Amino acid sequence: MQDHPLHTQIQSWRQRSRVVSGTPAVSRADYLSLAGGIIHHFAKFQTEDGRILDPYEGAEKQYSTPAFACAAAVLAANGRPLLLAAAIQALEASLRQMIAGQPADRHGDFFTVLMMHAYLRLASIVPSEVSLVWREQLSLLDPRRCYRDLRPDPHNWNVVAIAGEYLRILAGVGGNIARQFIAEYLPRHLQYFTCYGMYRDPNDPLAYDAFA
Repeated sequence: MQDHPLHTQIQSWRQRSRVVSGTPAVSRADYLSLAGGIIHHFAKFQTEDGRILDPYEGAEKQYSTPAFACAAAVLAANGRPLLLAAAIQALEASLRQMIAGQPADRHGDFFTVLMMHAYLRLASIVPSEVSLVWREQLSLLDPRRCYRDLRPDPHNWNVVAIAGEYLRILAGVGGNIARQFIAEYLPRHLQYFTCYGMYRDPNDPLAYDAFA
């Protein structure tokens, strides 16, 4: 709609984002700039102990803190040092919750994969003694205390938990407990795949087909 107040900017973005000769016109810098604006906005709602609060409810919601840690860590590792302290605080807040077995809103299934991505990007830009503490803390995570979807017939939440445990194994902080968790739960998801390779979560939500 040409009467939209941002019509010119939207049209400009659409032109730049078109694929030209197989190469997206939206650059890495464009993407980081967009993400940076979002993360800087939510940094205003970070508590002194590192958690990210919902600005309307004034409470930490689901996996907002580890998601912030992950995104802020990516930005910090790509030349945005102002977000380094915020990323560290959010990662450490998430670690404390998971070690205690008390993730926000009982959404721990989503925490580990985000914390691992944050850790993998921050480990090389923080003092070695800090990253060593994180490694020790990540090795303490107990899936039975952290995760919620531990049913005989788990669904998409459990898929995320499996991904997090796999990243722990790759980073050398998962140990046998992570391997046992994956060995127990991954085969249970095979029943949800169709002959076309589509993952059928209950009620067939489109998002979870691609997600899983």
